[in-house]
Amino acid sequence: MVSLFYQTRAYKPSFTAALSPKNFCKLEKLNNYEIFDNLGFMRQNYSKETLQGIVDQFKGLGIIKNSHLFTSGFENSNYYVETEKGRFVVKVFEGADIMPENILFEIEMMDRLSNAGAKTPKIFHTMSGKLHVALGEKYAILMNFIEGKNMEMQTISDILAKQIGEQAAKWTLLCK
Repeated sequence: MVSLFYQTRAYKPSFTAALSPKNFCKLEKLNNYEIFDNLGFMRQNYSKETLQGIVDQFKGLGIIKNSHLFTSGFENSNYYVETEKGRFVVKVFEGADIMPENILFEIEMMDRLSNAGAKTPKIFHTMSGKLHVALGEKYAILMNFIEGKNMEMQTISDILAKQIGEQAAKWTLLCK
């Protein structure tokens, strides 16, 4: 039996998955995302009750009418959530090998960029004034939903590439 060992620094304790040689060979044919996803490192399926528990920590958003897990991306669980008050995204940080201080830095940077007018989702503050919610040892945030199209694995126009470059430059200046 082959043993595959993986340890996350962000979410102790370490995770060990014992794989038979047959299953290990299957994993060798997958890309990194598929391997991590199959081993349960990313995108978890949270119940509507769990999502409602997160939403309830923000003032006046009401009951979830509709929700679904976004299937694109590499790590983290991102849920579309529609309540009586609007459309939002609940993001649960659970990427492989990320540390809590990196998560908190990312959250604070997203908030700072949004407040400065950069094209990034607005992060909502909880009723206690925090930017995140504890979900066990994980962190969750609530952001506004931005309508758009997933451009993963698609060719983008020169105009869009220029706009992305302009936003990246703006972010760089705002981060100084």
